[in-house]
Amino acid sequence: MRVLVVHNRYRSASPSGENRVVDQETAALLRAGHQVEHYERLSDDIEDFTLRQKTVIPGQVVWSPSAGREMSALLSSFKPDVVHAHNLFPMISPSVLQACRRHLVPSVVTLHNYRLICPSGDLFRDGAICHDCVGRLPVPAVRHGCYRDSSVATMPLAIAAATQRKAWQGLPSAYIFISAAQRDLFSGLALPDNRCFVKHNLVYPMVAERRTETLVVYIGRLNEAKGLPLLMEAWDKAPTQNLKLVIAGGGPMDREVRDWARSRPAVEAPGLLSRDECVDLLSRARAAIVPSQWQEPFGLVIAEAMSACVPSIAPSHGSFPELITDGEDGVLFPPGDVAALAKLIAEVEHDPERWERLGRNASGTYQRRFTPEANVEQLEAVYRFAIEHPVWIEMGGNGSASTDGKAPMTVQDDLPASPVNRKKPRVVDHATVSESDIAGFWEAHPCGDEMIGGLVERYGADFETFFSSYDEMRYATESHIPRCLDQLGVKGQKVLEIGLGQGAESEQLIRRGALWTGLDLTSESVRRVQIRLELKGLPYEAIWRGSATQIPAPDSSFDVVFSHGVFHHVPDILSAQSEVHRVLKPGGRLVVMLYARRSLNYQVTIRILRRAGLVAAWPLHGLVRRGHLGGHLRNAEREGLASYLRMERFLHANTDGPANPYARVYGAGDLKRDFPEFEITKMHKEFMHAPPLPVHGLPGGRLMGWHLWVEMVPLQRPQSAKGRRTGSREVESDVVDFSS
Repeated sequence: MRVLVVHNRYRSASPSGENRVVDQETAALLRAGHQVEHYERLSDDIEDFTLRQKTVIPGQVVWSPSAGREMSALLSSFKPDVVHAHNLFPMISPSVLQACRRHLVPSVVTLHNYRLICPSGDLFRDGAICHDCVGRLPVPAVRHGCYRDSSVATMPLAIAAATQRKAWQGLPSAYIFISAAQRDLFSGLALPDNRCFVKHNLVYPMVAERRTETLVVYIGRLNEAKGLPLLMEAWDKAPTQNLKLVIAGGGPMDREVRDWARSRPAVEAPGLLSRDECVDLLSRARAAIVPSQWQEPFGLVIAEAMSACVPSIAPSHGSFPELITDGEDGVLFPPGDVAALAKLIAEVEHDPERWERLGRNASGTYQRRFTPEANVEQLEAVYRFAIEHPVWIEMGGNGSASTDGKAPMTVQDDLPASPVNRKKPRVVDHATVSESDIAGFWEAHPCGDEMIGGLVERYGADFETFFSSYDEMRYATESHIPRCLDQLGVKGQKVLEIGLGQGAESEQLIRRGALWTGLDLTSESVRRVQIRLELKGLPYEAIWRGSATQIPAPDSSFDVVFSHGVFHHVPDILSAQSEVHRVLKPGGRLVVMLYARRSLNYQVTIRILRRAGLVAAWPLHGLVRRGHLGGHLRNAEREGLASYLRMERFLHANTDGPANPYARVYGAGDLKRDFPEFEITKMHKEFMHAPPLPVHGLPGGRLMGWHLWVEMVPLQRPQSAKGRRTGSREVESDVVDFSS
């Protein structure tokens, strides 16, 4: 991809985690083979500005026409696939996002702090957390002079917060929050939920040979919000003898910290350190202290310390409970509790074995959650979402963006059609098909979309008309579904639906009284179902994008897990059924629809008629290129006709189209093999369907129907085999959360 990164760099005199994250993400994108260009403005340059240049900065905070013009020129010359904006304060502003909109280049914004809802950016005032401006005009910030202790300096930020609201809501194609806690605090800004992602910051490992000393460290900005007064008070109260403390960093409290350290032989305050010096410092530390009194959106130092096998001590607010599993890979203490922090500092000295164990666990956490490779894949996924779902395909007919958090229903006539459904499926090895292959196919072919002409192609993204037409077609074709749903008896029960399609059954379950949660592997299905439910004002618990093999829910969460036509497309079915077992309550039910092995469609149409038909059509393989027949002929050309006709291969391409990467059929024996943790309680067949045979609607569905409906109950696991996962609804917001 061609990526244009936009960032207003912070002053060099103050250490900036944002600068570091931008640089590290850029380096990682380059290593991954992407082309990256930068548009930057440097706050360091302000010192050398003329008086006239300095006087225009408050106006640039609100809106910078010059940045917009420069951005337009760069978009024309570099022609990026996507623009990734980071900090736009003080000299860039959302004018660059408007330029992206004019040039039809999707933009992604990472929100590193709270500046859009708090002029000071940290939700912290007078030594305490402050939410006075959240969800309202920032008049309190001006009154209190929250930015640089000046009402005059705060005024441009307050004006920007008030006037830029619609720009932030309507111009970006995707938003990245760096923690779920931060995302939740932004709820009052009413950003479109279906474009919001949670992705933790990219963190490069701080690797060095461990030579642990009796040492704790603080690395970061030296100010009140970061908790330096709390740390100094706790240190003075901690009953330690040999423990040393190093406070590294710079900021407004620099002189105060240095003076305090000079009178304490066990404390050093070396000031700002280079990255290599920080790596060396961490390699000697038994623990890192992160005493922040503000609700940090992401604790970068915590993740970096984890990479160095160093556990952290942090307060239990902000993003820290997402990063640290208390007592496993670090320790949390009540925010602002000096005595609790002092006690933990003393424990570092007196219980080295415990802190060594926490450090080993912290290293494992880093490997599971924060490696650059995994982070870049997550970032690429957000870029792909923005490119495939640019904000202009969800613009109203008057050209203004929706600002109510719901996706509008029409596409501007003068804008290009969505690229959704226009991807070419890649060739996959069906012997080693992966979940990403499955996701790629269904992302490009949303279930049922092509049957009624396509949301974009035929209906111009008019969701309301599309859903109405789809439901009419679906329940005319599969009229048994409402009856089967009636028999489930889900009123008042917590129901997890796995695999959502266009959300037709989702709506039906909710209308039958289910307390509904949805999970789908594709962002497109999640987006469509969320829009459906919001259009119709239907209540739901949550909609997650994720895998059935890693359900983001605690143990024993649901009364019913329902899945219509999905599990026969899951390669790792044993893991999926085990996860369903974990999240079902004791006595819960798994209800699935699977393709039936003993069906007219499989036994006659697929096994005999379609294979014979392909053999008969083989002489045309160089001539017929379109439609299902053309797809089958191309598959046979690529793989060899004899190889393609083997049933273990041919089946995949004959349930949901020739590009479908994976499918299975089921009978009683298959169910026992693939769902070993369940007992079958009910099973019947529906839906007489065997194209091209003209049998649709004829009797015989109970005997030879294509759809096998199965109800199962979980078998009791041995105590030692029970899962201990608690689950966490972190990324995956209502669309996707990468943070787990």
